[in-house]
Amino acid sequence: MIEIVHGIRLVNRDTLAETIAGTVKDRGQASVATAAINSWVAVNSIESKTEIADDVVAKILRQMTR
Repeated sequence: MIEIVHGIRLVNRDTLAETIAGTVKDRGQASVATAAINSWVAVNSIESKTEIADDVVAKILRQMTR
């Protein structure tokens, strides 16, 4: 959905999905994680093809599990 909304291509989409799925407890947390990634994409004016760095995803997921 993030790709469609922003007109981008996440190069590491599959890895992101696996990381999120392996970390969160339920669909609600998955939604929060993807919303945070969506916000990160918007704030950073990401365009075209991009790879979201592992440390960005890790930071988002850490903040969720506090």
